[in-house]
Amino acid sequence: MVLLLLWVVVVEALQLSSTTCGSGPPRVVLIHGTFHDQRCFEEHWLPYLADNGVEATAVSLRGTRGTSLGKVRLGEHVADVAEFLPAIVVGHSFGGPVAMELARLRPREVRGLALFCSVPPSGNSGMTWRTLRRSLGEAVLITRGFALKTAAKNSRDAKRLFFSNENVDDDELERYVSWFRDNAASSLDLRDFQRNLPSRFADENGVATFLNRTMPRLVVGAQNDLVVDEVAVRETAQFLGVDPLIVPDVPHDLMLGARWRPGCDALLAWISASSMR
Repeated sequence: MVLLLLWVVVVEALQLSSTTCGSGPPRVVLIHGTFHDQRCFEEHWLPYLADNGVEATAVSLRGTRGTSLGKVRLGEHVADVAEFLPAIVVGHSFGGPVAMELARLRPREVRGLALFCSVPPSGNSGMTWRTLRRSLGEAVLITRGFALKTAAKNSRDAKRLFFSNENVDDDELERYVSWFRDNAASSLDLRDFQRNLPSRFADENGVATFLNRTMPRLVVGAQNDLVVDEVAVRETAQFLGVDPLIVPDVPHDLMLGARWRPGCDALLAWISASSMR
């Protein structure tokens, strides 16, 4: 039986919503990316992790679930998620830099670090230029989808960006877009993020200077990811001193849609192989 707990953590008078399934150890905290919230993990990953003996908590970052807070700084997200430590920390997309900063600031409390389709340590600029050189149409789609937030309003753009046009049921897609719409009022302060890129702690080989090599690390990319390319995945893996795993035939939102399971299986296999059970 899966134990499901809905709870709220109050941080500086701000309510953070989260959901926990299962009972550990090990304990995993899942951090979402842009336009997403805890529901993207509640759909499949939380119950699946719980069924496999892992206690998993999905957190909705500040500014999501219809809460308008304007621009939110990276450090605010980091401080919020720190309330859920100690745990294995899992970051998806823009949740990746939050997870990396937690590993830098709270190394004793981050039991393991797993990044899925993560924004790389150097940020989005390199990916943007590579996409522009590869396809003007894709570059326009990504810019429109995130800067103009059409991916949170338009099912067609959301499907192309997050699901790489895989066969997502129309009703299912509309439900996901309704979530994205709820989470579009606030956004990460990109100027602050550029000042606090994880890459500022990279050595001459692109490896994190704060890296605790005894901490288990996992970097996963998605073969069909339109948002985060393989070059970015390999940059992140280099930063953390590991080889990347590229999951075949999955899109950026590898925790939703028909192909949700391979990414979660990779997480479970890594947890077991790293003796974190």
